[in-house]
Amino acid sequence: MKEVTVRGEKGGYAQHATARGHEVVGDETKDDGGADRGMTPTELLLASLGSCKTITVRMYAAKKGWPLEDVVVHLSHDKEEAAKEDGTKEVVHRIRASVRLEGALDADQRARLLDISTRCPIHRMLQGKIEIESRLA
Repeated sequence: MKEVTVRGEKGGYAQHATARGHEVVGDETKDDGGADRGMTPTELLLASLGSCKTITVRMYAAKKGWPLEDVVVHLSHDKEEAAKEDGTKEVVHRIRASVRLEGALDADQRARLLDISTRCPIHRMLQGKIEIESRLA
């Protein structure tokens, strides 16, 4: 099991996430009461997805020996309320990922790499059934 520990600072929203000796700082924007010392939780989630997509694409292209020079993924998130068939409403979260591939790739290679980007572990995790168990430690 992979583990990440998150510890907040006293007197603010800044959070320090650590794993395997690495640290990432998360915070809220100043408009939302934070000190803007790091990415927001939503931005961290998008960064995780984007990192996974770029790594997966690079690994695949390297394995195939394709001339991929760089991968850049731009991600955004929005949400909207949608009516369900039973008349109730649900919130639909939409993540948009724009994948830019640089290098002398043909159209088939580009299409395949875009497809491969949707098969990265984080993309699959977010599209699958997720159960979150919270308990007091």
